[in-house]
Amino acid sequence: MSSRPVIEARGLTKIYDTGVVSELWRHILGRSDPPPQTGRPSLDGVTIDIMAGETVGILGANGAGKTTLLAILGGVLNATSGSIARHGSILPLLGVGTSFIADLSGRDNAELYLIMMGVPRAAARQRLAAIEAFADIGHHFDVPIWTYSSGMVARVAFAAALEVKAETYIIDETLSVGDAVFREKCEAAIMSLQGQGRTFLLVTHSPPLLARMCTRGLVLDAGRLVFDGPPRAAMQAYGEIREAADKHGGSARSLGASASVSTASITKVKFTTETDGEFGKTGLLRFVFTPQHPVTRLAVGLTIKAATGIVLLRLPAFPIGEKTPFQPGTSTPIVLSFEQRLLRGTYFAELTAFEAAGDAIGTPTILCIQSFRLDVVETLAQVGFMDVDLDITVSSDQQGDRREH
Repeated sequence: MSSRPVIEARGLTKIYDTGVVSELWRHILGRSDPPPQTGRPSLDGVTIDIMAGETVGILGANGAGKTTLLAILGGVLNATSGSIARHGSILPLLGVGTSFIADLSGRDNAELYLIMMGVPRAAARQRLAAIEAFADIGHHFDVPIWTYSSGMVARVAFAAALEVKAETYIIDETLSVGDAVFREKCEAAIMSLQGQGRTFLLVTHSPPLLARMCTRGLVLDAGRLVFDGPPRAAMQAYGEIREAADKHGGSARSLGASASVSTASITKVKFTTETDGEFGKTGLLRFVFTPQHPVTRLAVGLTIKAATGIVLLRLPAFPIGEKTPFQPGTSTPIVLSFEQRLLRGTYFAELTAFEAAGDAIGTPTILCIQSFRLDVVETLAQVGFMDVDLDITVSSDQQGDRREH
């Protein structure tokens, strides 16, 4: 990794002043109550240097300022205040496929995109074969993209971006779009470019991806940069910010919370589904717990979210067995077993280990938080998040008697 900075940002602040537009719509809607307050910073005094060859992952809750930061770093937005210097070619890949023209085919859109990015027409046409192969959408590459799913658009957009051959790529959640096979292909492509010394900035809601691919992690909270350091430490800081927000309501910044050091670890997380009979399924979540000090009473919390951020399950601190002491440095395999009703898809989950004093759970102490991706592969025709185990009964009432068929 080079010591040469590709981006130097100082005191970046962005305020979206929506007062005029808001007032116009309030007039149209006949609203007379006072308008909402405007002028809150979406980005608040962020100072960072991005060095050549780094892969920097950015974590933060919705509304933390991640997309705004990337848009300013990539030159798509101007900051309200602060300064920024960019060196070398930078390609912002924000909102995959938003610049595509609906009536044009994937092939035509890819060629036009390359030309707009400064690739000569002849070279752009030569690169279409590579884009078609990477996107891997078959004959759809030559039909209008208004017929595409969002995943197909993401495939073409990401494949085209790779062929621009930029020095720095800025990517906003592209890797959360599409199926697991496509995400793995994207990650492999990024790793190949990392080996060539390219620089990446990635926004992700997946801490495991941050740990696997990034050399550095940033955490944003309410527009401020609250952590800048190693990826695993960034994951811990992000988990504790979310825990504080869930517990108290609001951001950790407003609470004055600070990230503490983990006193235990959760490793080797693995999720599997076992079939019990013809339809019954059991989900098994396996992990290994290792404390750094004696833990007399262990409890575990589990949160499962859809890729959109919707909370599907939040299990508070749940005791693990009776008072069984866990010794420092001793790794204990633990299995959580539950009725598996998640439908096919990708989910994001968090395991939290707690220590509770006394005989009751009360207010436990957080020992560590581990985030991971949970992929469920099913063949059922249902769509959505949950299998509700639908049972249909046809009934009729005749002369007060109820009969079921």
